Amino acid sequence: MWGSVLMPIVFLMSAIVSGIAMVMFLYIVLSLLRNEKLDMRCLDTIGLFLMVAIIVDFAMEALDYVHRIYQSEESIGILSQLVSSKLFFSMVIVQVLLACCCRC
Repeated sequence: MWGSVLMPIVFLMSAIVSGIAMVMFLYIVLSLLRNEKLDMRCLDTIGLFLMVAIIVDFAMEALDYVHRIYQSEESIGILSQLVSSKLFFSMVIVQVLLACCCRC
């Protein structure tokens, strides 16, 4: 039951993270193309929102994973294999590095 409830929330949180990161990236690129000075207060605020969204997204993904372990669903084996192999870099390393770098 919870797996079907959490999936849309996890999807939306991931979309929010991607959207905030894209806004930050476009702001930097367009400012550099127009030879304008970057507003660091603006970037700090966007970075703060991005960090909070990444933390919430990571927590929701972890909650979904823990719930699947608790339910002992068949999908836990597949998810474990994906997280430990194909998605390890993007799900674990990149998210942790982004969360750490947003405030640096």
